[in-house]
Amino acid sequence: MKSLKVIDEFRVEAKEALFTKQQAVAITLRLLQAELAAAEDAQDRETLSKALQNITFSYLDATATPIDEMLDQVGVARFTSEQIITAIQNVIFDVK
Repeated sequence: MKSLKVIDEFRVEAKEALFTKQQAVAITLRLLQAELAAAEDAQDRETLSKALQNITFSYLDATATPIDEMLDQVGVARFTSEQIITAIQNVIFDVK
């Protein structure tokens, strides 16, 4: 996979953005779907399709504490665009 153009654009456009848990999950899935739609060859499409099937919330946040639950319940925006990008890169690496 040469580059992730949609992810690269997201990195620029959402540089300082913070996301709630729900927003982070939604944007992660939408970014993977957009990359899949823009994939230029069969191998990239296969990798991105596997990534979409295998992505879980643990790629974004591996902790599950009472404080995490409290923050999520009140809708605290605490996920950065870089955390989302890293989660996508990690799931792609894991399925390759």
